Amino acid sequence: MEPKVILFEPVGFSANCYALELGNDVALIAVGAETAELVRYAEQKGDKVKYILQTHCHYDHILGIESIKKYLPSAKVVIHSLDAEGLKNTELSLCERTGFRQPMISPDIEVSEGDKLPFGNSEILVMHTPGHTAGSVMYIIKDIIFSGDTLFAGCVGRTDLPSGNSRQLLDSLNRIKELTGDYKIFPGHENATTLSREKESNYFFGLSDYEDLY
Repeated sequence: MEPKVILFEPVGFSANCYALELGNDVALIAVGAETAELVRYAEQKGDKVKYILQTHCHYDHILGIESIKKYLPSAKVVIHSLDAEGLKNTELSLCERTGFRQPMISPDIEVSEGDKLPFGNSEILVMHTPGHTAGSVMYIIKDIIFSGDTLFAGCVGRTDLPSGNSRQLLDSLNRIKELTGDYKIFPGHENATTLSREKESNYFFGLSDYEDLY
């Protein structure tokens, strides 16, 4: 039994939202907005949705949580403990500067480095990758990585926003480079890629000085 990934096309924001299916279990990743497509999916899956996994706390990845939870009362909202405050803090979420109304969300599960979430016949591993935000994480299951805004196809997340840190992002990239084997990478924006492709061609993987990030 292998995981299945479904992309919900961005509407309003450019952020990607995904569904992960494995056996009878479902997780949603980065619910930035409620869309008709996502609502239909949530209504269909219902109690099969175990988790709403958030890679970090920025508005374009969290603003759909409150509304989609109406269809998924048993789904657990998951976020790293260092970004949990951003679900209620308009400065950390960037709502303060963008003007969006922010619902006040309380996470059900606060994760940290190395935590494992039971899922299907496997488990989802949490890899803490600070830099874009202090609590940025990647979720890893089998040969799949949801990289959030830490790693994109050919690029990385910016570090000039609240709790961002270039040195931490470079350290996170160095840890990602040490992962063995190949992975399909599903980022928070733009197209999917693979770890082998990024190791070979992503400019930021070749940096040795954090000051060169931006």
